[in-house]
Amino acid sequence: MSEKKLLLGIDAGSSSTKLALYETDGTLCREGSFPVKIHRPGEAQAEIDLHVLWTDLVTAIKRLAGTDAKYIQGIGFSVANPTLVFLDEKNEPVRRGIAYFDNRSQKDVESFVERFGGANLYFA
Repeated sequence: MSEKKLLLGIDAGSSSTKLALYETDGTLCREGSFPVKIHRPGEAQAEIDLHVLWTDLVTAIKRLAGTDAKYIQGIGFSVANPTLVFLDEKNEPVRRGIAYFDNRSQKDVESFVERFGGANLYFA
């Protein structure tokens, strides 16, 4: 009898993070998700607490994989848009991540575009 082989897929979204565990032939074994809390500390600001996100992700993986975790052969990770993350010398986040839909710098960007051009490239 051959050993079970599984693949873990993680899709980190801005409203939730989805996880799915598959057999290597593509058969879905289990799936789950958890909500992502967006902090709004100020007007046009959107931030994600990276420590909470990591803790929630680890918890969700353990819950999803359970005793089958030892059979996971690979992990696929997907994210549609970037979050700006500042790390210290130990690769720990020094503040919340700034989500892609945070618009706190919009006036600065518009000012630079007006001064230097490039609106067609930036806003495309």
